[in-house]
Amino acid sequence: MKILNKLFVFTAGIILLSTQSFAADYHVLINDQQQGPVSMEQLQQMKNSGSITKDTLIWKNGMAGWEKAEAQEDLQGLFASATPPPIPGAVAPPAPPSVPAPLASSTVDKAANPDAIDPEEINSEVKPIIEAGEQVDKAFTQYANNKKIEFGAKKNGKIYYSAKQQVNADIDSAKYGKARVFAFERALLKIQKEFVVDMYGENTVKKANSVLEHERSDDELFPDKNEINNKVGEVWAKLVGLTGAKLDKALSDLGVDPDEYKAVPPARREVTFRDNFSKSMITTAMGDLTGLVPIQTFEAKEANGKTVIGVIGMYSKKLKSFSYSVAHKRPPMLMKMGGRALSEIIPSDPADLANEFGIRPAFNENGQLCLISYGQWSHDYKGKNDRKLERRRESASDSALDYANSYITEFIGGRLMMERDAEKKEIVEEARKKDSEGFIADDDVEDIVEKTMQEIKTKAKADLAGTTTFRKWKYKTKEGHELIGVVRTWTLDALKTAKDVRNWKHQQKSQPQKQTKKSMKVEVGTKAGKDIVDVDDF
Repeated sequence: MKILNKLFVFTAGIILLSTQSFAADYHVLINDQQQGPVSMEQLQQMKNSGSITKDTLIWKNGMAGWEKAEAQEDLQGLFASATPPPIPGAVAPPAPPSVPAPLASSTVDKAANPDAIDPEEINSEVKPIIEAGEQVDKAFTQYANNKKIEFGAKKNGKIYYSAKQQVNADIDSAKYGKARVFAFERALLKIQKEFVVDMYGENTVKKANSVLEHERSDDELFPDKNEINNKVGEVWAKLVGLTGAKLDKALSDLGVDPDEYKAVPPARREVTFRDNFSKSMITTAMGDLTGLVPIQTFEAKEANGKTVIGVIGMYSKKLKSFSYSVAHKRPPMLMKMGGRALSEIIPSDPADLANEFGIRPAFNENGQLCLISYGQWSHDYKGKNDRKLERRRESASDSALDYANSYITEFIGGRLMMERDAEKKEIVEEARKKDSEGFIADDDVEDIVEKTMQEIKTKAKADLAGTTTFRKWKYKTKEGHELIGVVRTWTLDALKTAKDVRNWKHQQKSQPQKQTKKSMKVEVGTKAGKDIVDVDDF
């Protein structure tokens, strides 16, 4: 009898071991991801947490394919009671079959597991990933549609441009905040380059037409390279037939030194003419940069952190005239009835200020045209030392102030530099390259523009009288980057109270020009700077 009892216990132990080892061989399919092998205890925990339900697909060695958990006889009690943990030492099962495609019948019990993903929802609600650059392009298009403008076209003395630049740092990099500022500057440089290329061609054809006594509408499309070459060829053909004073006058009108032209052998005169004419026209085009300002910025970000900064720029003859007035401390003639206080124009929320880069023109409540300059920087300190953190913040604030001042300096001091033709020609001569026909190659214009802007930043001595700090701000992004910013403003009232201009008398216009059109608010899918520029004002 004792032998029979021992045999029974031994046999039952084998059966129990076999059952528990078998149960430990299960693999489960959760959100189309295979997990396992898992024990009965783990299955019970998954059931209790709602990770699996009776409809969850499972598999174990010996099954032909994936089946619902409720269809397994040995799992019938899983959803009613717990099962003892498995006996260790189970043999690893063979690899399960490939994960099946989601079936229409494989639905998720939302009542039991509200966070689970239904395969049907996956198939029906998957949305394509929109790249950051594409998001910025859509923002550009929406802005243009709302403002009823066209990029790259001239209309009523204004030209609009757009450019974008990827932030050259990963989202988790300590340099990310600073890289955003660099991206804005590169995008703005692209706009400046495109503008100079357009104005270079425009000035070339316009000068050629003046010599040839032809007319051209100001609102025509910018000339292409073939038209430029043809016009200059016509001018050259006319110059060949001129002599004496008429030749000297024509050359001077075209920006070519008559003495230098006559000093070279006749066989080289055409190349000399084209070379000097090209240099003169690019120099003139550089002078027009003072009427070009950024009027809107965008920042688009993908799920992986890839970020693109977008900039819209506007050239206006009125802004060019305004820059001249500011640079020479003269009262700007451009005014508007019904402006707003700067406190209403400039964002107050640091999260909104983080989207602002560069300089903006705006009218205050007195109808006076003002400049708003947004500077920002970042620091990479991640430690817990409060004193070190404050020093880094102070340093970042100083850098932000420098950027805000530099944008005003470029607008004011750049205007003064651009009036000195000798200085402009020196910059162009150092940076320029020319193609086989003597013209400046389009690909090299960016070098000329970049060198010019660097010269302005380092050499321009702008008198910042009239400039005050309007607001300082600090903002921490969701990724943990701390941005530090400064808002500087130039106003006529501040200029009048400055010491170096206290004797300057300003005669206020009694009846400012009345403007009836109101600024249009832009709503885009990506983060945008505050839209404060009514393009109809300029």
